[in-house]
Amino acid sequence: MEVDRGSTAGQTTTFLFYQHFIEDVNTGAFQNTFGSGTIPNSAFQVHGQTDSLNVDTSTVAGFVNQFCTFDPNTNLFTCNSAPGGVVTGVWSVITPLVTFQNSGTLRFTFPGVRFIATGTSDSQAALANVNVLGTVLTNVTANVGTRHNTSINVQH
Repeated sequence: MEVDRGSTAGQTTTFLFYQHFIEDVNTGAFQNTFGSGTIPNSAFQVHGQTDSLNVDTSTVAGFVNQFCTFDPNTNLFTCNSAPGGVVTGVWSVITPLVTFQNSGTLRFTFPGVRFIATGTSDSQAALANVNVLGTVLTNVTANVGTRHNTSINVQH
């Protein structure tokens, strides 16, 4: 999951990308549920060393929610619109465990979606508790920080 806040043409915007990928390592079959788009600024809050997110993507106009599958028996890859739902998270900085600095292009590709971010970023380690459409992860490591002069492109 990634949440980014920035400005476009002088307007503050908040962008969310989430993904839940499940693969059967024995067969290669998989399911990939993901979503991306601009969310209300009020859905993401930054309070000192803690960030929080609470949004129902099924109610956000223009937000893209998709569900993709791959069946290795038929070699069939399909993607369809999905209803979306509630995505929440709380990130708390672990000071001063690990810091990261990056400049350039970050790309990651999963079946059905490619995420590309170009710019610079500074971040540090955090503990996260997230709930993506009912799938809960607690006390997982994550990063929180800032991006500068960054563009984000999500290709479905």
